[in-house]
Amino acid sequence: MSNIKTIKTVDGTFPVRGSKNPIRGVIRCFACNEVASVHEAKGKRKGLYYLICDNCGTDQSHGAVRQTKIKDNMHSNIETLEQAEAATEKELIVNASSSEAAANSSDTAGKTCSQLDSLPSEEVGIIEEQPEPKMNPKEKQEINSKSSTKPVIFALIGGVCGAVLGLVA
Repeated sequence: MSNIKTIKTVDGTFPVRGSKNPIRGVIRCFACNEVASVHEAKGKRKGLYYLICDNCGTDQSHGAVRQTKIKDNMHSNIETLEQAEAATEKELIVNASSSEAAANSSDTAGKTCSQLDSLPSEEVGIIEEQPEPKMNPKEKQEINSKSSTKPVIFALIGGVCGAVLGLVA
């Protein structure tokens, strides 16, 4: 954990915050991966969560995908967050070592592509294509707006140059 200011309470350890809304839990910041506090908004955004990170500031993204991601990854305090991360890390290590052992003991290990082509597809293990990651509408809009501005600019420049050439000729 980095050098964030924390406060220890009966319910666990939390980042120190000056927000008027109480801390509902903690999570890893989606941008910098540091501990961020989760708060529940009041007023017109009542019931929606937002994050406060010491490095990145406040993240008030309120899209359904982001809200689900916050709820699914939120922990009650820093200790439970770190315990969950340690358990996940151990699980990844166990899975990686068992996958490596399975790959080494496989009948297909060490064979060339031409040797694998002659095997039935059940033995080779066909890899399915992964779907593209989902982007929220705001990200799609930013990408679309950036890619559509260049052709417009070049079209305007071309139109001006064409008009000037037409007048000169």
